[in-house]
Amino acid sequence: MPIIAVPTTAGTAAGVTISWVITDTQNSRKLVCVDPGDIPIGAVVDADMMSGMPAWLKVATRMNALTHAIEGYTLWVPGR
Repeated sequence: MPIIAVPTTAGTAAGVTISWVITDTQNSRKLVCVDPGDIPIGAVVDADMMSGMPAWLKVATRMNALTHAIEGYTLWVPGR
């Protein structure tokens, strides 16, 4: 069945990758799942869904997006 992702945080790229994480707050752990069959065919990004995130999470996801951008820029090799 096709998957359409609805990201609730920014910067994680979970809406376009084969990986996703479930946070178990009761046991203080994260469950990571990786499956090529789980890649979404599209994503619905709604900024209103993210507006209620705590400030620390907004900062963390923005920093994550920034580091990905810097990584892409610094690892880019002309002609490759």
